[in-house]
This record gives sequence, structure tokens and C-alpha cells, in this order.
Amino acid sequence: MRDAFVPQPTTKELTSDDILGMFQPLFTDEGANQRQREEDVMDHWVSYLDDVGKGKTVVKPKDILRFASGLNSVPLIGWGSNNEPTLQFLSDPPSQLPQARTCGPSILLPLWNYESYESFKLSMDEGIINSLPAILLD
Repeated sequence: MRDAFVPQPTTKELTSDDILGMFQPLFTDEGANQRQREEDVMDHWVSYLDDVGKGKTVVKPKDILRFASGLNSVPLIGWGSNNEPTLQFLSDPPSQLPQARTCGPSILLPLWNYESYESFKLSMDEGIINSLPAILLD
């Protein structure tokens, strides 16, 4: 009976593909002025998760989950129908760094004019790593 209520260690590591499938993008309508910028940033996000999965960045999939939700693992009973993780786009961002809303959970990606994918990647790394307590980083 205890196993039903107490989280048990899992052998499956969270992957970048898990993160990609978990956070659903909330795009503006087709034809909206910022839609193309959202799609461009989304392309960078997919490339970033690919790099995360290949170990080409200091960030790991579990760091992204911690950044977005404050949790170390996906809740045992799921997120709930009103709390599905989302990927949102900031049309007038204060900086190029990503933001998170842990109550959602949501990742907010700035619609910044990144010079290249590499500048997007550096912004993601900086935003995620600097938001996590050093004790959580392995």
C-alpha cells in the first residue's frame, strides 16, 4: 500500500524528447504579426533540446523541469487538466533570458532578435542555470 503514495526511484531518466513532448507551445493565430517570430524561436527551442539531449550544453533535461516547475520529477499523478506544461512566447521581453512560471508550469521564451542559434543557446543556459540553487546542479 505504501508504494501507492510514496514516490519510488525510477530507472527512466528524463530526456530532452520528454521535455519537448511535455511543454505544449501556445502560438498566436496563423497570420498574426508575431507568429513567424514565434516559429523561429520554436525552431531554436527544438535545436536547443537536441543539444541538451546530446550533452552539448551544461543544462540537463531535469534542470529544465526544475526551472519550469520547481520539481525534480514529473508528478506521480500527472499535472492535472488545468496545469499542463506550456511553452509561451514573450512579445516584449525585458531581456533575452527565458522566464518560468512554476505554478503553470510554463516556460516563457523571449521573442528576441537573437543573432544566431548560439546566442539563443547561451541565453537559455544562463537563464536556466542561474535560476537553480547550486546544490541542485550535478
